Amino acid sequence: MVELPIGEVKVDGKAEGIGRISWFSVRSFELDRETLLKKWTEAGLPESEFLNAPRAPDCFKVATRIIDQRIRVDDATNTVTKYMVRYEEGRPAVRHVVRERYKKGDEKPFAFDDVGVLTYDVDGTVSGKKYDTNDEEWDSIVGDVKTRYETLMKVHNDVDVRTALQRKLKKWHSLLLRPTGGVYFVPKDFAGEVDRYADFLRSIGSEMWALVVSKADSGMVKKKFEDHKAEVSADIEKKKEEATKTEDPKVKKSIEDFIREENARLAEMSNYYNPLE
Repeated sequence: MVELPIGEVKVDGKAEGIGRISWFSVRSFELDRETLLKKWTEAGLPESEFLNAPRAPDCFKVATRIIDQRIRVDDATNTVTKYMVRYEEGRPAVRHVVRERYKKGDEKPFAFDDVGVLTYDVDGTVSGKKYDTNDEEWDSIVGDVKTRYETLMKVHNDVDVRTALQRKLKKWHSLLLRPTGGVYFVPKDFAGEVDRYADFLRSIGSEMWALVVSKADSGMVKKKFEDHKAEVSADIEKKKEEATKTEDPKVKKSIEDFIREENARLAEMSNYYNPLE
């Protein structure tokens, strides 16, 4: 891949130019959905394109991860008790809680027990069922997971915003200029939207730079697109070869879908990059 150093791209703060050179940094955060929506619309972004509401399966998955952080040390017996969450294949609404005990300084467990099971119902309610153990942490575990789950169902975080922005970069037909640091070129047709996203990110304490690229750099950007197109075309040819070697219809269909999507994406991008001179 040919690098396109930022220093070689001329930017102009006054002219419209040929597009934006953009990169961003989203800080870690959690903010309730209503407050984030207010900041979103104040930045000029349409409410209809706001982040999707949190999904119960995703929130349950994240909430149960706090179990892995629970470690108890009994100095009197020199024993460490560590709690862990286990998944069950094909049952995303179920998490098994287990514990292992070992002596300090010896990570080989001398005891391993099933503590209980956590589930969430169709109404989003988290419940727990304790097995026949004398575990004193169970009620606290269930309470912590419930609290975290209920919080996650009401908030958005940096992961949500990064995911939404990555989707937008595709819709803007952006071109990755520098793999390290995530620097993109976005055609001028989407410049206004890029600027509004930059305003939104700044309003939540994050950063997004959107600099106007001078028309003088049209040839450089177009050359970068040609390099990108050559890379994608090479990948497509490799996939075609893979398709001829597999007899699995699911694998073959997956490859065909990939090829179709990549060809369509290249065709759409060409509409924005081919006119550059």
